[in-house]
Amino acid sequence: MSFVAKRSAGTDDHLVLTFHAEGRPVDQLHGAACTFLPEAHVVSTSRETGGTGEPDLAELGRAMASAAREEIERTGARRVTGIGHSRGADVLAAVAIAAPGLFDAIALLHPTRPIAGGDVPALAMTRVLVTGGKTDDSPPPEVTQAIADWFSMQKADVMLAWHPGKHEIPQSEVDTLGDFLI
Repeated sequence: MSFVAKRSAGTDDHLVLTFHAEGRPVDQLHGAACTFLPEAHVVSTSRETGGTGEPDLAELGRAMASAAREEIERTGARRVTGIGHSRGADVLAAVAIAAPGLFDAIALLHPTRPIAGGDVPALAMTRVLVTGGKTDDSPPPEVTQAIADWFSMQKADVMLAWHPGKHEIPQSEVDTLGDFLI
């Protein structure tokens, strides 16, 4: 099963994989990735599995890690960045856990599900951006903080950024993402 929804060819050895929020267009983050990293190959994923209910994130993470490896091989990428929003951030975290060392950097914008699992030492030194809204209730700030703390315990290079709002992505968060990516 292909998880690729949209591709933009780049000219360097950098691949960016984007993971959209549930109910948002599959290319929700595609334009931002192309704008911030214009030389990179950008692939926006679709995680439509045809099933109902909550997907098993570990299983989905393994399947999407396999698809990511195919994209790495196709593009010849030596640097890989992931960007995910909301449920897409949950999927991105699952891919990073299923295939530690696959990503050089991941941006988790408003991840919604706490990370369950033990230590993943191979995530050490991975650059991780975690963002959240101080008044968000999906997830509440404690969940966002716990996700950032989990990655810190893995010795990842974590940046945690807050904005005063809820689950939206304000311009200040876009600017933070841009600074993180470049």
